[in-house]
Amino acid sequence: MPMFEFRCAACKHLFTRIVWKSSSGDISCPSCGSNDVIKQISGFASPGSQKSDSSHACGSS
Repeated sequence: MPMFEFRCAACKHLFTRIVWKSSSGDISCPSCGSNDVIKQISGFASPGSQKSDSSHACGSS
């Protein structure tokens, strides 16, 4: 389930929605109810993007 950020063109409210392919045209602003919303470019996290401390790995003493 992809999650996207949107900004309302009417009231400038920024919000996040989980978007199904079939519902991509049904997004409305939770603040003012406008359907004039713009999908924002946002970052994402990946499993390898965070540094880990190998001294705390499983099995190490």
